Amino acid sequence: MLFFLITLFSISGILTYLWVYNEINITCRENEALRRIRDNIIEENRDLHNDIAGLNRIDRISQIVKKELQMVSPAPESLVVFVDPELLKDFNKQ
Repeated sequence: MLFFLITLFSISGILTYLWVYNEINITCRENEALRRIRDNIIEENRDLHNDIAGLNRIDRISQIVKKELQMVSPAPESLVVFVDPELLKDFNKQ
């Protein structure tokens, strides 16, 4: 009877050890998969930031505006202001 109990406890101990060992292996594999996913997301995020920086450049924006939207820059204008000399005389007196 004692041999039977010792054998039963030994087998249950070995099975418990194997179950815990298997759970640890599964968890380690899941952790490694999650690390790879995280690294891929970080790389994708870095690529998206580079794309945004490239699209925010003023030369890229002006190129899109000219080609796709067919917009043009307006010709420069000059502003001429005529001042009445009589008003200047009155202003200088004050």
